[in-house]
Amino acid sequence: MPAVIVLSALGSAFVDNVIFVSAFIPVVQELTGGVSVHPLWWALLFGACFGGNITMIGSTANIVALGMLEKRYRTRIVFMEWFRVGLAAGFTASLVAWLSLLVTSSMMIGS
Repeated sequence: MPAVIVLSALGSAFVDNVIFVSAFIPVVQELTGGVSVHPLWWALLFGACFGGNITMIGSTANIVALGMLEKRYRTRIVFMEWFRVGLAAGFTASLVAWLSLLVTSSMMIGS
């Protein structure tokens, strides 16, 4: 489960998170042998969602927000400015999601 969160977070940081999740679905389906699948789906979704915020190109919402910021306030955020904040936020949120999945995954078994 931690590997799914990490891979989806890193992948969706550089590929739009919706596209990454769509491409990664067959991988999660292959991992289901003998394991409860629901925590893996949640790990994929959490990792992609929070990983998409690591870079400015990881999510369509980030791109739209940057466009609005530039248009309204005539200010620009460069990649490394976003990356410093995004990496800390994405890592922290992914860690909290992983810990939450550890606690709740036993409730998902058999679902």
